Amino acid sequence: MLLGFDPVLGPDLLHALAAMGHGDRIALVDANYPATRGRRLIHLPGLSTPRVLEAVLSVLRIDTFIADPCAVMQVVGEPGALPPVVAEMNAALAKHGA
Repeated sequence: MLLGFDPVLGPDLLHALAAMGHGDRIALVDANYPATRGRRLIHLPGLSTPRVLEAVLSVLRIDTFIADPCAVMQVVGEPGALPPVVAEMNAALAKHGA
């Protein structure tokens, strides 16, 4: 057993993160995302997106050479809206320097 890792970081997620290089992307999405479009799908049932983001940021830095390295979808009909989950994710990103 590896010590010191966030327990959310299971073997599949750790492998995917370790295989990433500069400029690669990871999408943290809900169950409604059309997963057939992605290269790899890792299910993390019962976990919130902000919780998964915190775990990912504990081992992976956000690229600084990309102008806007993080993005979220807009709320349909309210492009300026900031849902609570996005506010939580923004806080996690800020905490980790992104």
